[in-house]
Amino acid sequence: MHVFKAALMMIAISVDRLATAYDCGKDAPQNVCEVSHGDLAIYVRADKIPVRLDKNLSFPAGGKNCVEYGPHTRRCCPLATIPAGSWISSDRYKQAKCHKAL
Repeated sequence: MHVFKAALMMIAISVDRLATAYDCGKDAPQNVCEVSHGDLAIYVRADKIPVRLDKNLSFPAGGKNCVEYGPHTRRCCPLATIPAGSWISSDRYKQAKCHKAL
């Protein structure tokens, strides 16, 4: 009975993780978030490392699953497109062949 309960717990944990993760495919595994300010859009990593614009100005990164900016901002880029604590412009986003989550 104990093994059965443990198996059910593992399934529940796995299903919860699948429900909150978003699929980027194998060619663009880096999870990023779109941050829009009017007509300007920049892209940040979906992690908790603050983004530095300059030495005095920073703002929160997207957070796991883009919780800081909302699930509609989820995007995908090739691995290492955006360094930790940094951001990319929409031109760089297009050049890197980034895309919306699958």
